[in-house]
Amino acid sequence: MRNFERVQSRLLNSAELIPLDAKVVGNASRYREDHEFSKQDAIVFSSVLVHLESAHNQRSLFLNRNFRDFGEVDVLAQIREFSCELVPLLSG
Repeated sequence: MRNFERVQSRLLNSAELIPLDAKVVGNASRYREDHEFSKQDAIVFSSVLVHLESAHNQRSLFLNRNFRDFGEVDVLAQIREFSCELVPLLSG
């Protein structure tokens, strides 16, 4: 249990909140069409990409339980352009 708590603490201390702003919402409709995302998934994907653009190719992880939608080859390629990897989280 201590290992879990240490990992959880490290994640919480290094995680960043990504703001929902006009650029994110504006780009979401394009990603919705490009990848046939739901409205919610398009906003999530748009916010991740906007954040990655400002991260200047720092290695990043996109933790998400929704691997089915975000695991498409073209979606993965798009986030990898920014040195980011999708990490699917197992539910349960």
